[in-house]
Amino acid sequence: MCGIFGILDPKNQLNLKMATRMGYYSMEHRGGSGAGVAYIDDRGEIKALKDMIPDRLFAKDDFKESISSVYIAHARWATAGAKNKRNIQPHFTKGPGFTIAVAANGDVTNYREQCEFLASQNIKVISDNDAEMMCSSIYWQLDRNNAPDVITAIEKSMKHIKGAYSAVLLYSEEKALYAFRDPFGIRPLIIGKWKNRYIVCSETCQLDMLGATFIRIVEPGEIIRIDENGLYSHKTRFYNQYPNCFCCFEDFYFASPDSLRILPNGKTISFYKIRWNLGVAAAREIQIQADMVIPVPQSGIAAALGYAFQSGIPYQQPVLSSTVRTFTENDALLREEMSKKKRRFIPDAIKGKRIIVIDDSCIRLLTAAHVVEALLAAGAREVHFISAAPMVMHLCFYGADIKEQWALPASDLTLEEMRLAINGPTSLNFLSLHAFKRILNRYGGHCFACMDGNYPIL
Repeated sequence: MCGIFGILDPKNQLNLKMATRMGYYSMEHRGGSGAGVAYIDDRGEIKALKDMIPDRLFAKDDFKESISSVYIAHARWATAGAKNKRNIQPHFTKGPGFTIAVAANGDVTNYREQCEFLASQNIKVISDNDAEMMCSSIYWQLDRNNAPDVITAIEKSMKHIKGAYSAVLLYSEEKALYAFRDPFGIRPLIIGKWKNRYIVCSETCQLDMLGATFIRIVEPGEIIRIDENGLYSHKTRFYNQYPNCFCCFEDFYFASPDSLRILPNGKTISFYKIRWNLGVAAAREIQIQADMVIPVPQSGIAAALGYAFQSGIPYQQPVLSSTVRTFTENDALLREEMSKKKRRFIPDAIKGKRIIVIDDSCIRLLTAAHVVEALLAAGAREVHFISAAPMVMHLCFYGADIKEQWALPASDLTLEEMRLAINGPTSLNFLSLHAFKRILNRYGGHCFACMDGNYPIL
C-alpha cells in the first residue's frame, strides 16, 4: 500500500504546489516511509524531490520555488526494499534524449525477472523498488523504438509486468499526466476535478481535502492521458479481460474511513459504512453477553459501532489512542514499541466490566496482545476480543506487507493457541470468511488471497 497523487493544468499553474502538498498530506495514512514529488520544469526537465520526512520535503526551496503545470506525489509504505531515500518514489529513468518519472502503488510479482531483462539491455534498476523497474521498462519501450508513444509503451510494458499496480507518470517531452492501472484492478486509482484541473489519486479523501469533485475511477487495464486538451482514455488489450479483484484490505483497513468505495453501478459507499456493516455481521455471528463494546482505536471504531448497534450492548471508549498505524511499520521491534505507546486506558471505566473488544482485523496479534494485557491489568472481569475480518493465513504479493509466513500466526496456530498468545482473553473470535465475502462482494469483485489462498495473479 502506498498513496499517489497527480495534478495538471497547463493554462494556469497557480496553486498547483499547494494542491500537491495537500494531496500528499491527505494520503499520509497510506504510508509514512518517505515522501516524494516530481514535476516538469520550464525547461522541460523532470525534477524529483525526496525526503524521509514530509515536512522537510515541502519546506525545501527546490519545492517552494518550483513552477510547473504538472506535479506527481507519492507517500511510501515500504512493502518492498529498505526504508531509505534511494527507495522513495517517484522514480525516474533518464537517457540522452528524454526522462520518465513514475509513482506507483502496489507490488510487481515478477520484479526480479524484469530487472534481469533490463540489465541485459544495459538499463540498471538502482533501487529495490518495483516502481523504478516499471519506469525503466516503459523507458526501454520508447528508447528502443518499440513504441511510437507513451501510451503504446505503457501497454507493451503491461504485457510483461505481472502484479498489482496503480501509477502516475511524467514524460519530459510532453506537458501531460499519464495514469494507468493493472488489468485486475487490485489497487485503487480515481479521477477528480478541482477548479478545471484534473487530479488523479488513490482515494476520494484526497479530493475532499481540496474541495475537488469526484469524476470516476481509472478502470482496470485503462491508460489515461491528461493534457491541455482534456482527458483521453485508452482501453488496452487487457481491458475487461480479467475479473475485478479489488484488494479486500482496502475495505477493512487501508483506505481512510471517510473515503468512498466506488461500486460497479457508479454508486458509492464510504469505507466507514463498509466497516460498520462488518461489525453488524460479527454481532450476528458472534453473540456474547457483556457490559460494553469498545473499539481498538482508531482502526476498530466503525466495526465496534456496528457491533454495538446490532447487539444492543452499549458502546464505550475507555481506550484513548493516537492515529499512528502500527501495521504499516515493517520493523518488528519499532512496531511493538509503537503499539505499546499509542494507547492509554481509563481504569475506572474498565474495572469489573465484561468487555467486548472489536478491531478491524487481527493479523500479527501484536495489538490484540497489548490491548488484552492492559484491560486485564486494569481489572476487567472478562475480555472478549473479536476481529471484524477473517483470519489472514496466506502471504500477499500485491501490496500488503505480508511476505513472511512466520508473521502470520493464523497460518499454523489453532484458535486456542492464538488466544493464549494474546495474553489469554476470555475468548477470541473472527468474522467468518463466508460472511466477509458476502458483504464485500456486494460492492464488486475482490482479491481475498491473503485469506483463502486463491491468487488471481501467479
